Amino acid sequence: MCQFKSAIVVKDAKQNGGFRLLLSPWTDSHSDLIALHSLRDDGKLRFARIEYSPPDMSAAHRPETYKLKIDEGRTPEWFDGDMKEAVAKKMQAHIKTLIVTGEVALLMGGQFIIAPGAKIGAVKNALVASVLDASIDSVYGSAHIGSVSGSARIGSVSDSARIDSVYGSASIGYVSGSARIDSVYGSASIGYVSGSARIGSVSDSARIDSVYGSASIVKDARAKK
Repeated sequence: MCQFKSAIVVKDAKQNGGFRLLLSPWTDSHSDLIALHSLRDDGKLRFARIEYSPPDMSAAHRPETYKLKIDEGRTPEWFDGDMKEAVAKKMQAHIKTLIVTGEVALLMGGQFIIAPGAKIGAVKNALVASVLDASIDSVYGSAHIGSVSGSARIGSVSDSARIDSVYGSASIGYVSGSARIDSVYGSASIGYVSGSARIGSVSDSARIDSVYGSASIVKDARAKK
């Protein structure tokens, strides 16, 4: 499975360093990137599939912790040690452009990493890889957040917004509309869930205070008292 942040490296003598990075805010799938850029994928080593990732997503706001990984057993002959180092530096520079700090009224479109202490008014139709120890008033539209952790706080999640995981001591005020949260665990908490919103699983000491309407919790793995 491809990890954040994935890219394709192609040889290009016209570019600084002799290569180009092909990546997209909308996907970390190498297959998608190959199709998006109409690359010929016939088993020959025409390009290199790489991932540039932190040790875990709680360190996503710290580019210095990221490591470059080759996502296949072989690489082209031209992808040598010097180029690998140059690719890592370029990927680190890209990650730095995604990090949001301070106070921001609206994040919309594109991909972001919300750093600790940031205060975001709203996230709409955007991709957020990680939220750690930060606050967001509302998440809506088709926004997609990878992880919410630490002491992060989100006021509301609505429309068709989606969050993959909420954990640590993170909290969400309410989830409504057709919003979806795949997993809630640790000591995370959600005030209430309503509309046709869906929670994939709840485990550990995570808490959901109320569920209304046609909202659902697919799997509740918490120990029954």
